[in-house]
Amino acid sequence: MKGTAEDFTIYCYSDSYAQQYAEENGINYVLLDAEEEELSIGVDIVYEDENAYETGAIVLGTSVSFAAEGAGGSGDYTYAFYTRKEGDTKWTCRQSFKDNAAITLTPEFTGNYEICVKVKDSAGNVAKVYPDLLVLNAFDNTTTISAETIKKGKTVTVNCSAAGVAEDEVIYGVYYKKTTDKKWVTKQDYDENTEVTIKPAKAADYIICVKAKNINDGTISKKYFNVKVEA
Repeated sequence: MKGTAEDFTIYCYSDSYAQQYAEENGINYVLLDAEEEELSIGVDIVYEDENAYETGAIVLGTSVSFAAEGAGGSGDYTYAFYTRKEGDTKWTCRQSFKDNAAITLTPEFTGNYEICVKVKDSAGNVAKVYPDLLVLNAFDNTTTISAETIKKGKTVTVNCSAAGVAEDEVIYGVYYKKTTDKKWVTKQDYDENTEVTIKPAKAADYIICVKAKNINDGTISKKYFNVKVEA
C-alpha cells in the first residue's frame, strides 16, 4: 500500500515554502521555533580502569563507555555509534539510531581507533562528534620526546611514561648513541625520574632508547626515537 499524507509529518518554519507545500497537499506539519538552538551533541567518556590509561587511551582488555547527550534542534533524540580502526576504510556500526544514548566498547586489538557518535532530532537533523581512542598493551611504554630535530648545543627532553600499571610501579632507563656508534651512553639507569634531558655533543644522527620496567614482575617495554642534531 502506498503511503498517504497522514503517514508522515513535515517539520518547518513559519511562512516557509515547506509550510506552504504541506498546507497545499494536506500534509501534517509542525512549526519550529525560528530562534531554536542549533542541534549539537556532547559525549561523556568513562574509563573502566582509571589507573590504566592516559587521556584518550585504554589498556587492551578493559572497557570504555561513551554516553551522548543531544541539545537544541527539535528534540526527541536518537543516537548512533560507529568505530573504525586506523588504516581501515569502512566504519563498523555499533548501534544505529536508537533511544539508547550510551554504549560500552571493549576493543579486541591494540591501535588507534576513530569513534563517531551521532545524534538525530525529530526533524531529521544530525550532529556528530569524533572522539579518538588509543588501545595499548597491558604494559606499554608511552614515552615521548620534545623534538626529533634540534640544533647543536640544544637539548631534547625525554618524557617517560607507561600504561598498564600505576605510575609509582614503573622505573625508567634512558640511553642514547650516535647511529654510527656501537656503545650506548647511559643517561639514566632505572630510576623513578620521568623527565630526562639529553644534550648531544656533536652534530649527527642519534638514537634514544627508553626502557620502562614494571617493578612488579620485571617486565621491560622498550621504545626508540631518532633525533637529528644539526650544526
